[in-house]
This record gives sequence, C-alpha cells and structure tokens, in this order.
Amino acid sequence: MASLWAQHWQLRFTSPRLKAGDYFAAAIALIVTCIVAPGVILLTLYWRGTRGLWLFVGLITVCISLGIIAVSGFGIWYAGQPHVLNINGPPPQLEFEVKPPSGQSVESLADVQPELDTPRNRMPMPGYWHTDAPKDATVRAGYVELYFRTSQRLLVLRFPGDSDRIFRLKLPANPMRAKYRAWSDWQNPDFVAKGGEQPSRPFGGNEYQIRYKMDYQDR
Repeated sequence: MASLWAQHWQLRFTSPRLKAGDYFAAAIALIVTCIVAPGVILLTLYWRGTRGLWLFVGLITVCISLGIIAVSGFGIWYAGQPHVLNINGPPPQLEFEVKPPSGQSVESLADVQPELDTPRNRMPMPGYWHTDAPKDATVRAGYVELYFRTSQRLLVLRFPGDSDRIFRLKLPANPMRAKYRAWSDWQNPDFVAKGGEQPSRPFGGNEYQIRYKMDYQDR
C-alpha cells in the first residue's frame, strides 16, 4: 500500500530517486565544470581585452562563485539524506497506548495493525502489540522503532474494513531527550482514511485516542 505521505503530500514514489550512477555522473559533471568554466571565462575576458590585475581578479571571482555553488549544492544534498537517529546503538522505540472510544472495548483493536509512516522510510515501519497485559486493562499497548531523524512522523492504526486512524506525532526530529520519556497527553486522530482514499479530517468527538513516550538506551 502506498505511503500516506505520498498520498497526502505526493512526496514518495512520484519523485525519482537517484542511484549510485547518478551521483557519480553528477560528481564528474561538477569536476568538469570547475575545470572548464574558469578557463572559458578567462579566455572570454582575455579576448575582450582584459589584462593584468583585472584578469587575476576575474579568476578569483569565478573560483569563489564556483566554491559557493559547490558548498550550497553539498548542503542541499546533505539535508536531503536520511540521518540515523541513534548511530551507536539500537534504534529507540516509541511506546504507545491506544484507548477505544467510549462504549467500545479493547477487543475492537484485536485485528488492528499499527505502523509508522515518515518521508524518510521507503515503506511504512510495522508496529507491534505487547503480548503482556498492560497495567490499564482499558487500553492496548504497543511499540514501533524510530530509525531516522525527522519531525514528520505519522502513527497509523489500520482497521481492516474500516477507516484507518492517522495520528501526527508531536515529536522533534531528535526525540531522545528526557522530557519525551514521559507519557504524552491523550491525542485524537488528525486524519482518517479508508482504503486508497485521500486522508481527511475526522468528524465526531468520540474517537480512538493514543498517547506515547520514548524508550531508548542512554548514550
């Protein structure tokens, strides 16, 4: 099933992904540009009668401009790469609890599949339900692993034959801080979606709710 980020923001699967050969070709093109461009510009200045100090100033200006372009391009490329959240240890886990609406029991969550969706993951990350009984029998508890730094995370509860509930997690790109080890407030879904339909805002106040906290090893 296509990612909700692709459905809602058209960020995934519709945009081409660069392969290793593409990066190599881009690097060769950049090297050739850095070598050829200054020579072409200097020849042009020389042909137009520029000599001496002004020709040297032109060379310095061209080199500085190319350097700025190269640094900017590298910064844009680096910002677009998926950055691992915990490089030197296991991925942190997001612990969550789901509370059914008033009048429904936890059994209504028996066939529900939780998953995490982000623009960094190629496919949604599956979540898992805890098999041991929670302290509060009115909720169902589970967890999902967080691999990448991103502030755009969706926790999705997939209901077979019914509308999925989509929760926008209120976490920063790096939630490995002490304050996020405490339970969040209970949160209503931000979107609902059925089948391959576009997500829409939920209507009605009696909904499934979640709360969550971080669980990770100290560095």
